[in-house]
Amino acid sequence: MYSGEAVNGPDPIWVANGRSYEYDNEAGAKDFQNMRLSFAYEPTDTFSALLTLSAWRDESDSRRPQFISTFKKNPVNSPRDQLANYPRAPKNNRAADWGPCVNAAGGKPEGITGNLDIEGNPENLNNRILDNCGKADRDNEYFSATLRMDYDINDNVTLTSQTSYSTLDREQLVEADGTIYQNYETIQTGDIEVLFQEFRLSGSLNETGTWVLGANFEKTETYDKFIATYGFSTAVPVPVFTANPLCCNGLFNDQETDTLAIFGSMEYPIMDDLNLTLGIRYTDQERSYISCGIDGGDGSWSNTANEIQSLLQLLGGYDIVGGSTPIGGCGTASLTPPTFHAPQPGYDKELNEDNVSWKVGFTYDGIEDSLYWFTVTQGFKSGSSPMVASASEAQHVAVVQEELLAYELGTKLTLQEGRVQLNAAAFFYDYKDKQVLGAFEDLIFGSLGGLVNVPESEITGFEASLEWYPTNNLKVVGSVLHLDTEITGEFRSFDRFSAGINAGTKNFKGQELPAVPDFYANFDFEYTWQLDNGNTAFFGTNVSHRSETKSFFYDQCNEPGVPCTREVIDTFQPGDTDLVINSRTLLDIRAGVEFKDWTVQVYGQNILDKYYWNWASAPVDTIWRYTGLPRTYGIALSRNF
Repeated sequence: MYSGEAVNGPDPIWVANGRSYEYDNEAGAKDFQNMRLSFAYEPTDTFSALLTLSAWRDESDSRRPQFISTFKKNPVNSPRDQLANYPRAPKNNRAADWGPCVNAAGGKPEGITGNLDIEGNPENLNNRILDNCGKADRDNEYFSATLRMDYDINDNVTLTSQTSYSTLDREQLVEADGTIYQNYETIQTGDIEVLFQEFRLSGSLNETGTWVLGANFEKTETYDKFIATYGFSTAVPVPVFTANPLCCNGLFNDQETDTLAIFGSMEYPIMDDLNLTLGIRYTDQERSYISCGIDGGDGSWSNTANEIQSLLQLLGGYDIVGGSTPIGGCGTASLTPPTFHAPQPGYDKELNEDNVSWKVGFTYDGIEDSLYWFTVTQGFKSGSSPMVASASEAQHVAVVQEELLAYELGTKLTLQEGRVQLNAAAFFYDYKDKQVLGAFEDLIFGSLGGLVNVPESEITGFEASLEWYPTNNLKVVGSVLHLDTEITGEFRSFDRFSAGINAGTKNFKGQELPAVPDFYANFDFEYTWQLDNGNTAFFGTNVSHRSETKSFFYDQCNEPGVPCTREVIDTFQPGDTDLVINSRTLLDIRAGVEFKDWTVQVYGQNILDKYYWNWASAPVDTIWRYTGLPRTYGIALSRNF
């Protein structure tokens, strides 16, 4: 990545503001290693065991976002001049700005070494930098061990045990504002530990069908802790209160989840060519968690949180007794009067849920070279405690389980004597309480992100895939997917830009679900031929397309009397406040030679150098994008053992 060059040459605004065109080959670089080992043991005809060990380590550099524009996040403060006049990045996948390093240890006084003289005022503590400043990279490790054992009780019944243990430890420093200033950056640490055990019996049913009966248990422990630094943002100083130099604050979430399930299924031919599938599962889950937004260690968030609690006491008409947040402690204001004090060390809550999921399906294969199916499935996604930057207890309320009723009708067809394989399916998904990223309005900081439940929504779709061999040397593979999503029930929430004069909920009924493009397509062509030495050469190309979508709920401006986001915030470029993720059509090519055990390949990805982005967000004062990869070339060497 580099501080970039426009598509048609140097961008004059970029150059005028002192941007260079020097490459930083480490920015965004990948450093990822993985390993997998399997050991099979079969001492008798009736017993077998398979042990699989997997591990990976990711020490890649974190992606840098691309700055697009600035907005008024705080209801009172305005962005500083340096941000208000910050140049938009050119339309180039390589163009990005970032700060010199990321605050890696909060705002403890012993970490302060000096000031970053951004405004010509070295006495301004809001511009301070810290000793404990690190490179924006990752240090994430994963390990898992899985043991599966099968024992044939008799010719018709098999007992299976599956045991697994997995751990994930992560530490990741993220530059998250797209500017050279310390507007928003985070250090994200955490760990996950999962223990899983399942026993099941399976067998044949009248020698024509099959059945499965079993139970499993899973215990999951997770801990996440973030420290966010935004000393050069409109969060400093907090409005109304004294000028606290808000270096940073943090958040943590410590969860323990126990899940117990029993299940059964069967497949049975009810007619010669018609098969019935039935399945049912009961799940009981108990989740306990403690979470809070915490002071980063220097006392600035502690002071601010105490003053917020005092303000809530004043607005509620209660005696002003002050706050209760110690340095390093929980500072998220409680909704409980009269003190609104945050509990220490955090909010201790539970979420206990159970459900019954099921499936009914039919498959028909009475027509030669074809298969047809129809299924109805009831499924659930478990509730969750959100991990969000919080100023209010409301953000720590867990979302409840998501419910899905799915209908699917499909077919698989083999045509032209096996040269064509065509698969197609149509489906309808009816959701209740779908879990999505939403926003909460905050009195002090505008809107803050968090998980929310959408009461009613649905997805209607169609997908098809084709594998075609027009000649012995040419292979054509294609797939298309169309999705029509809609929020069908009443759903009022906040967009990312609800603040100040644009405060208030928006009606998102009838809107599409965020981050779900309407249309996907992928087509791959590969031609192979034999060389004189007996090896095989190949040349291939791939064309992929994805339509436009949005990364968040946006204001449709269809409510009379309600301030419209794109009209109130009129300094943005069109589409910025909608957080658009643009459509893209990408072209890749490849060529190589297959030897007996080896394959060597050269490839080019996004060879037309299409400018596109995969995500758009507005965390504090800036709107930014994570761009896709630019034109990329490489060589790959592989061997089959």
